[in-house]
Amino acid sequence: MMYYSERKKVNNGAAVAPVYHTDTDRDKMERQFHLNCANVLDPNNPRNDMDVCEWGTIENGVIERKLYVKEVEPEQGET
Repeated sequence: MMYYSERKKVNNGAAVAPVYHTDTDRDKMERQFHLNCANVLDPNNPRNDMDVCEWGTIENGVIERKLYVKEVEPEQGET
């Protein structure tokens, strides 16, 4: 079976080219998925508007997907 791990990004309202890995090693792709999730939450990296990390099989689709949405700071004077 062929596994994949993918990270999709939206920054400043525009889609960024996804990062995509494939391998026949399930554990390797699950680990890559968790590394992608950790990179989204790394405080040393600037946040995108939205990140989607997922992994699964080419044959059967998604095993796990996580969506991260950047919190929008209110404009000054807004409540």
